[in-house]
Amino acid sequence: GIEDMLINNTLSEPLKGFFGEVKQKPRRIKNYPITLIDDKINLDQLRAIHNALKYPLTYVQGPPGTGKTVTILNTVISAFFNEKTVLVSSYNNHPVDGVYEKLRNLKYKTYPILFPALRLGNQTCVMAMLDEIKTMYETAMKLDVYDDYLIKNKKFKETHLEKLSKLLADYEERTDLLERKRTLHELLDNLPYKLSVDVQSKQLETIEKRLNDIGDVHDEDAMALLDSDYEEFMMYLNFTSIKFIQRLSEPKYKPLLEIIYDEDEQNKAKRFNKYIADDANFKQLLRVFPVIITTNISAMHLGSPKPYFDLAIMDESSQCDLSTALLPIIRGVNLLLVGDPQQLRPVITLDPTINEKLMKKYEID
Repeated sequence: GIEDMLINNTLSEPLKGFFGEVKQKPRRIKNYPITLIDDKINLDQLRAIHNALKYPLTYVQGPPGTGKTVTILNTVISAFFNEKTVLVSSYNNHPVDGVYEKLRNLKYKTYPILFPALRLGNQTCVMAMLDEIKTMYETAMKLDVYDDYLIKNKKFKETHLEKLSKLLADYEERTDLLERKRTLHELLDNLPYKLSVDVQSKQLETIEKRLNDIGDVHDEDAMALLDSDYEEFMMYLNFTSIKFIQRLSEPKYKPLLEIIYDEDEQNKAKRFNKYIADDANFKQLLRVFPVIITTNISAMHLGSPKPYFDLAIMDESSQCDLSTALLPIIRGVNLLLVGDPQQLRPVITLDPTINEKLMKKYEID
């Protein structure tokens, strides 16, 4: 799949980044509203969510306890609110299980929210997920959804959150300007006098002016703009999720329902994996379940190697080996890498004979 993209000059931005072909700051696109299921969050975490939705490449790093998982959860919820598809993956089951369990435990009052996310993986995982889809479908078909309310609520939230998106864009620009200012001051210490005058009079002056225009941005400024009506948002999330699951009743999903209701458990999982390997089927699946959670290696089963998802999120990315990391990376238009660079890197072993053959074949030392 990557070879085809290289030949046709259609590499996605994440793949360009992987191969070191990103030479400049990515294009800026519109700001997206941010919605939260956990308001225990700071300005830098909000900035990470903002960037993940806006830019093709975002890197988030931090040691344990700095809120990386909360950032991932809120990014998924914000992407869902903005009608985007999301793939969440990692090198093993533990990180993705944690994300899935938190999404599955969302509640509106005392009612579990049927959030349209699938946890895929090995055969055991798929069999459990198919049973869960069956339960979600049967529950959703008994419930009513009020479309007028959902449309009105969404428009209100989009308008309400525009100011927060603008503030985060300002914060992003201010952070960038301060970094440039620091770098220029370091350069000034080593530049000839004539060049120093030019840097001070032109570049630094422009930066200072823009910094003054933006002003200071604090955590409290962002918190004041967050939608504090948690209960109302949970109600919106609840009814929107039900509406997504109810799409399974459309005629086009009859083949999928036949798989879900297949009484042969072993055959059911095989049929489902074959179903999602087909591009057209997988795209239809994403209309009902726009959030897919799986391991890096299991991402190979999601259609053919193409960018189906608006956003791919890789958790614990510093521990992911390069080859299997490409499996989810190729499937995202945008990529969010989350991890701690101080953790141990993955241990990769290769048989010396195979290594020699590969070195000879590809003419590398």
